[in-house]
Amino acid sequence: MSEMADNGAGPAAPQSRWPRRIRLVLAATVLGFCGFFLWRTLGHEGFRQLPGHLAAADPLLLGLAAAVNLGRYALWATRWRGILAGVRRARWWASFSALMSSIFLNTVVPGARPLGGIVRARLLSRSTGGPAGPVYAATLVDQLGYSLVSVALGLTFLPRALVPAGKGDGRSLLQGVAVAVAVVMLAALLQPRVRGWLRRRLGERLTPAARTVEGAVQAVPRLLSRPATWIWTGTCGPVVWLANALTLWLAGRALGAPFGPDEAAAAWALGSLAGAATGTPGGIGATEAFGSTVLVAGGLPAPLALAAMLLGRSLHYISALVIGGPLLFLHRRATREGADVPPQ
Repeated sequence: MSEMADNGAGPAAPQSRWPRRIRLVLAATVLGFCGFFLWRTLGHEGFRQLPGHLAAADPLLLGLAAAVNLGRYALWATRWRGILAGVRRARWWASFSALMSSIFLNTVVPGARPLGGIVRARLLSRSTGGPAGPVYAATLVDQLGYSLVSVALGLTFLPRALVPAGKGDGRSLLQGVAVAVAVVMLAALLQPRVRGWLRRRLGERLTPAARTVEGAVQAVPRLLSRPATWIWTGTCGPVVWLANALTLWLAGRALGAPFGPDEAAAAWALGSLAGAATGTPGGIGATEAFGSTVLVAGGLPAPLALAAMLLGRSLHYISALVIGGPLLFLHRRATREGADVPPQ
């Protein structure tokens, strides 16, 4: 509602709350299923072993995992800032601060991915001046590009989650097909017709609230036509995605869990896909449940697999709360103080 008012639009048309209620019911159902699945898999004794596994974590490796996780956020802010340069100049700290504030909202509010993007754009626009529309357009392009990278890399690593280990199990064939699909997808993005179709589709996905933001629709084609947009997405996007897997792998190594980086990438691919589909805050519950199944399929004991997922994911949750929460508070405080200053 405030988004509409701030941009001079009329009152928003009343919308049914049923879609939101249905999403909440589905998220709660999936979360309950994940909890039941974990309980059935681990049992009472398995859950009793979790605190011991977590307490035995190597602090040095755990600190390294936390550093990789923070570096991922820093690189993400750099990627977004590079894409944003096509419509707005912004300082790195302003980009990082707005990004972490939106990640905080995505972590604590169910199904808040669209809300986080809008908030990210509004916070940065207040820091840089000018309308929020072009900034929101850059945010959507950033999210679209990262989604494509996630699909391509997920297709590469998911065969480990779908096919059990063993000689002649067909995993290499599946991985070859996945790599071929990823190559075809990336090659298609270089075709003008495909890029034009993406622009139209992205414009259609803009919510009614976003359409009231001045310049959002016009800025999307301009950003997608810049080679720098695709360079930032194609270079930084995979590194950011793989940093998630590296964080999980280091967390597992801190616990002494014997799984490799490729298994960590497969667990992250399946877990993040499940977490995004459920709409739970930050994907909590579904990400850990589905990701741990990959590690268990690789021969890891269920309690140790879940401990590794919990430890790796906790680094994401803690950084989102400890860094993003205060930054969002500072943004809101600065906005209130700015509103209290009388006009000169």
